Amino acid sequence: MSGHDKDTFPVIAFLEGVFPDEHVRGVQHLSGGILNHVWRVQVGSGSVIVKRAPGHVNLVPEITLSAHRIQYEARALLLFANHEKFIDMCAQVRTPRLLHNDTEQFAIVMEDCGILPDLRDYLSNSDENPFELADALSEFIARLHVRSLHDQELAAHFDNHSIQAVRNAIQYHGVSDCLRKAGMQDEEHISNLADIAGDLGDRLTQPGRCLVMGDLWPRSLLISPGQAFLIDWEFVHFGQPVQDLAHLAAHLWMLADQPNAPGTTAMARSFLSRFLSSYMRNVKTELKEITTHDDSDVRVKALDAVERRGHLWNIQDIHDCAAHFACEILMRTVGPFQNKYLYDGLAPDDGIIQNAVQTAVSHLESPEDSEVFGRLLEYV
Repeated sequence: MSGHDKDTFPVIAFLEGVFPDEHVRGVQHLSGGILNHVWRVQVGSGSVIVKRAPGHVNLVPEITLSAHRIQYEARALLLFANHEKFIDMCAQVRTPRLLHNDTEQFAIVMEDCGILPDLRDYLSNSDENPFELADALSEFIARLHVRSLHDQELAAHFDNHSIQAVRNAIQYHGVSDCLRKAGMQDEEHISNLADIAGDLGDRLTQPGRCLVMGDLWPRSLLISPGQAFLIDWEFVHFGQPVQDLAHLAAHLWMLADQPNAPGTTAMARSFLSRFLSSYMRNVKTELKEITTHDDSDVRVKALDAVERRGHLWNIQDIHDCAAHFACEILMRTVGPFQNKYLYDGLAPDDGIIQNAVQTAVSHLESPEDSEVFGRLLEYV
């Protein structure tokens, strides 16, 4: 697939084959597709979303990325629609309905959730208390992690290793390049920090503990009154829960770091604090519920061992959260994903960039002192 697939893919003809009895018209290419090509198309009296995965990152074509990732998204959407463990995840948060999956063209058709603000827009423009939304999202993510914990069938079904391998090479083993670009010159210091990040990346490519959404950031949450939609599941895999918590935490921290948006700063900080604490409480509640009702002897014993310790997390997980948090900030400030995001156009020596980089460095150096994740220590 080329970088011009969005112009050559016959969207209307494709949908006419999917919906032969409906009138297909009005193709709108959506600009938010960082990884994929995405369209909104009128079909009959309504509209659908078409997503097609190229064999690279849409906005960074030099980064190769398996097009098979979209099949994992299709699996996730079917899981939430049909699997008894996951159909009642949260009353306020749900995923789009999958309408069609084309395994040859790496394209899926989904329910159109509407033209809705994402979490960034919501935190920037809403006067509402963000706690209810943070509680709902934390409930969904906690249930995702706990209900899939030690489930070997799901582990095999969501062995999305190629995605994690690419992330390992770029996000974790790319830290040294980011630090040099930011102006760090002490090669020994760079090497020590890169070793921490690289070690995390290597471990995250190994078999994990539970299902992980994998790309939990503000653009993945669309918000309507009384309902939120969690979209973009192509990074879903059987991995470590730190990747979800730390990824969202990094983006909320970056939203709060914007000096020209004081309203967003307060809302993002409130959302982040509430989400983390609510997630931990929901994990404990869900563990107790499952160990009481799960009828799988092997899994019950494993879950019961976790529940007796009173947590799903340990000190190493908190350190890993801090390391992933740091890596994501570096990717978005001086790394390959700076463009078209919060720090777009800022030079590496800009004070805002340098502050963010120093925050990342401090989280790699002293994770136990993290202002963001230190509060989680009471839960382990």
